Amino acid sequence: LNRAYSTPTGRTVTAAVESVEDGRGDRWHVTAKMPDGTYQRLLVPEAAAKSLREETAMRIGVAHGLLGYDLFATFAPLKP
Repeated sequence: LNRAYSTPTGRTVTAAVESVEDGRGDRWHVTAKMPDGTYQRLLVPEAAAKSLREETAMRIGVAHGLLGYDLFATFAPLKP
């Protein structure tokens, strides 16, 4: 519900792509090194994961969810 009724904030986060792993169905996992140095394993759509396979960095779009907290909504390669 939170993700379904979220609104984009226009904010983005840049993270380094560490690995892309196959998941179940169209849900894949991307391990990213965040700007603060922590690692996060993100659940991403298959199309986004395939576009990130050969990339070293990605841009993550932030959205504000219906329940009041922010979430990662979009995933795209960071093109120089």
